[in-house]
Amino acid sequence: MHEQQRNTREWFREQAKSWQDQVKDTNPDVLNTLQQRYEYVMSCVDTGTALDLGCGSGDLPVLLSGKGMKAYGIDFSPEMIALAKAEDSLAEFEVGSALTPPEHWRDCDLTTALGLIEYFSKEEIAQLFSVMAERTRPGGQIIVESRNRLFNLVSMNAYTERELDSGSYKFLLQEAK
Repeated sequence: MHEQQRNTREWFREQAKSWQDQVKDTNPDVLNTLQQRYEYVMSCVDTGTALDLGCGSGDLPVLLSGKGMKAYGIDFSPEMIALAKAEDSLAEFEVGSALTPPEHWRDCDLTTALGLIEYFSKEEIAQLFSVMAERTRPGGQIIVESRNRLFNLVSMNAYTERELDSGSYKFLLQEAK
């Protein structure tokens, strides 16, 4: 695990509950991009088995299991998985790496990695896609989504403040050129 991943895991360990609260926020005046992710995935499937790599607080597997699907979720934050397991759901959760999900989680009709690839190196991204392909049955679906950090600069929320305070906006703007 490289430094960015260690820092990310520590952030999610500390922010697990606030992350879950943000996912569940139903304020109609706030654009909830996390809910948008899940709504899109939910519109793509109706039956079968699903694997969510980097599942966070387990919201997508919980939604999928509520739809009658067999759903699995893995995340490297024990705090996130504790929140996921506390939900009243038939979904199965484990603490671990998205790059090495349990062997018996195979032949899925759907495999997702939402907001995950931005934390991986190029080599790890290749490994992630390989894992997704081997865990998804022929004819199944793979959905990958990544947050656009440039959006953070104009969203005028806590993400904007973090990008400005950390100085990382300079690198984001350089990448955009």
